[in-house]
Amino acid sequence: KAALVIGGVSEKAQIQSLRAGSELVIATPGRLQDLMNRRFADLRHVKVLVLDEADRMLDMGFLPAIRRILSVLPAKRQTLCFSATLEQSVAGLVNDYMRDPIRVALGSVLKPAESVQLTAYEVRPGEKLDVLRQLLYAEKGQTLIFTRTKRGAERLAKDLVRDGFNAGVIHGDRSQSQRNAALSGFQEGRYQVLVATDVASRGLHVDDVAHVINYDLPKMAEDFIHRVGRTGRAGLQGQASSLVAGAEVIELRHIERTLKLKIERKQFDSSAPGRPMRVVQNTLASRTLTALPGEVFA
Repeated sequence: KAALVIGGVSEKAQIQSLRAGSELVIATPGRLQDLMNRRFADLRHVKVLVLDEADRMLDMGFLPAIRRILSVLPAKRQTLCFSATLEQSVAGLVNDYMRDPIRVALGSVLKPAESVQLTAYEVRPGEKLDVLRQLLYAEKGQTLIFTRTKRGAERLAKDLVRDGFNAGVIHGDRSQSQRNAALSGFQEGRYQVLVATDVASRGLHVDDVAHVINYDLPKMAEDFIHRVGRTGRAGLQGQASSLVAGAEVIELRHIERTLKLKIERKQFDSSAPGRPMRVVQNTLASRTLTALPGEVFA
């Protein structure tokens, strides 16, 4: 028996699953701590603990909840911690709660797959959206677009929907049901484009992403690798493009130096004739895609 314990959705079914007795519990720290504090979750007999995406959970501020959960677990247990990076906060957690841990490193998290073509388009400020449109018009496959902020992701998704693209969005302010709707729509091909932030997209697994576009560069160089790693999987060819304007050119050079990468530069001729814009009414209600459950842009 398995129970899914996550925030953003009704807790009733989750409580019922826990009361029925679950051998496997998959949980987010916040919701699990809440149910534990209200005595709906008894963790005294846990034998195996898995901390997945530990670095991201700490980035999102879940350290107090994680420590509270760990404080009630049996001392005799097996603990597995998975993390893309071993930052000081993660190392501290490992040292505090794991006894004589064995470290296993698989592959390099600081190098993109050779099957991914890296390109940067240097554009003038204010031209990013126009360049993005042209890239999307030329792309036949599915595209994953990254922004730096939640507000930026929401605004960009609305702009693309107005331009006639079937676009979904996931970010930290969206409920779990809304994220699930956007992700399933992208996985099943009902969305051509998915706009995401780094935190919301961590652990995202979508096959056959043809193109990853950095509409905004990430704050951390390591996140650049996580982003472009969503394409070119299983030996397939992938394309990763970054749109840089103004001071972002300097940020891109920093990423190249940190990751020891050489990213091809291209100039985008905004005066060249592009594909004509599809005629749509200036209202989100006129989108050609049937709205998925939980997906509300208005």
